[in-house]
Amino acid sequence: MPEIWDDILKTGTFIDANGKKIEITLADLNHMVESFDPKKRDVPLVIGHPKTNAPAWGWVNQLRVNDNKLQAQYKDIVNEIKPVLALKQYRKKSVSLYPDKTLRHVGLLGAVQPAIPGLRDFQFSDSDTAIIYIEFKEGHLMDEDKEKDKQNTINRLRAQLEDKESKLRERDKQISDQSEQLKKMTVEFSEFKQAHRKNEIATWVDRMIEKGKALPSWKEQGVIEFVQGLDQEPMIEFSDRKTSQVKWFMDFVEKNFKTQDMFMEMSKNEEHQQTDRTGLTGCV
Repeated sequence: MPEIWDDILKTGTFIDANGKKIEITLADLNHMVESFDPKKRDVPLVIGHPKTNAPAWGWVNQLRVNDNKLQAQYKDIVNEIKPVLALKQYRKKSVSLYPDKTLRHVGLLGAVQPAIPGLRDFQFSDSDTAIIYIEFKEGHLMDEDKEKDKQNTINRLRAQLEDKESKLRERDKQISDQSEQLKKMTVEFSEFKQAHRKNEIATWVDRMIEKGKALPSWKEQGVIEFVQGLDQEPMIEFSDRKTSQVKWFMDFVEKNFKTQDMFMEMSKNEEHQQTDRTGLTGCV
């Protein structure tokens, strides 16, 4: 697989396998490239994180930095491991660094180790003290991706919440506007009904005046407003019927009032009062 450049590390801040925060800068990646020398120190491709010795399934042949990522080319890849690499039949990939941030090995985590008798073990000359392990999945750093996924989820949920809150505010405003409009229409309709009723009562009073059943002065004395204030619902109950205050009053006026009779009655009352004042009551 000499033509394939494999992403093995990139810039960022990560938590290593020992729980320590590690910052990888572009300068660190360049340092790993510059310090890489297969003649002085081999960098094996292994399965897992071996501490001392383990089968080497291949070797890092070259390193380069591309788009803030450290990439590797391998050599002498064991045939049996090539499908594992090609099909990415491993859960995670990782790198191990020395304390000076030079490359120690590239590890495949979760891969099934092929049974190959006689495969040469690679012997690490150093101890495992202060070795840095950084894991990632399919060319992406695991810890950073988890943090990005978490932040993306938070941002997505926050955006959904803000969108729902915005829609709720818009709906509440629409309800409030509709409620205000309904109140306005209710007031306008009530005013229209009152004006219409007042006009009907005024028409009725004029008709009663024309028929001689009401005096013109009644209008000035507020008979229209009086009738308008009477209840229109059936509130007065008789043995054979129910009627409203308005209907009863109008029927009473139409059946019992005549202005001529009222004038005659008033004239008699006035004459009687004058007779009482002169003391001529009963004299011939």
